[in-house]
Amino acid sequence: MIIPVNITKENPFYRNYKKVETIYNKFYSQTVDIKIGRPKKYSDLQIIKCQLYKVMNKIYCLRELEWELNKDPFFLFE
Repeated sequence: MIIPVNITKENPFYRNYKKVETIYNKFYSQTVDIKIGRPKKYSDLQIIKCQLYKVMNKIYCLRELEWELNKDPFFLFE
């Protein structure tokens, strides 16, 4: 599926994700923690974006969130 650039910039989710990404990169990504245990499967930024998507679409369960994310073309490219 081909998505034109102007449509992604007009998408409210895309604009919110870019704002969250800049805030995250500015404040939280510079912290270095000593990792103990299993490596993370998803980054903190990906989890924040999923939770934001969940709130904006009024999704209450994780199964429905997974189903919606798999069929959303804007979220697949993140």
